[in-house]
Formats: sequence, C-alpha cells, structure tokens
Amino acid sequence: MSEQIVEKPKNIIFIQSRAETNHNLVDEYAEMMRAGVQFDATQGVRDEGGQVYVWDGLHRGEAAKMVGTLLPVDVRPGTKQDAEWLALTANQRHGLRRSRGQTSSGCTTGSQTSQRGQSEQ
Repeated sequence: MSEQIVEKPKNIIFIQSRAETNHNLVDEYAEMMRAGVQFDATQGVRDEGGQVYVWDGLHRGEAAKMVGTLLPVDVRPGTKQDAEWLALTANQRHGLRRSRGQTSSGCTTGSQTSQRGQSEQ
C-alpha cells in the first residue's frame, strides 16, 4: 500500500543506479519547475524509522533542491535495500534512458546488492 507525501528533498536519501547525474537534465527540470510545471511524484520507500529512500526521481529531486520546492513522493513500506533493487528497474519505460555503459553498471550494482543482501541473512 502506498501513500503520497510531500517532503523537503534534503530530508530524502536518493538511490542512484546510474554512474552519474545528468546536470543538463537537472537544469532543464529546474527551469520547468520554476515555470510552474507539475511533475509526477517520485517513487520511494519509507523504512521503519521513517527515512525515505527515493528510487525513481533523482533528477527531479536535484531540481527541486535547486528551486527550493517540496517534492511529492509516492512511498510504500520498505528498506534501503528494497530501494536499491527498485532503482535498477527505474526508467525502463520513461525518463532518461540508460546508456549501454549504465546498463552494464546496473548489472554490477545488482550483483553487489544481491551479495550484500545474502550476507545480511
């Protein structure tokens, strides 16, 4: 079950499965936010301690920080590890597409996340 919250981006931990942030895209999103464009909510999980981990919406989050605006987040219960796994699936059908190198990097990240999860069990 998910709910939508509105949060200050500085209070959110953003999970990034890409090798780097696209600053041109952040600037574009910030300009659009200043012009009043409403973006879809980012996607995240909230752990038992209340920490929100956004797994889809890093560029929107960075833009919201620049503009000084609140960020809508659709949250559901979960852990940081859940967010890391979900981040690997982000942008399959929307947003900034992954390059071949980022796809390869995502496979490595997924393998490392899986190994870390197994060692915690």
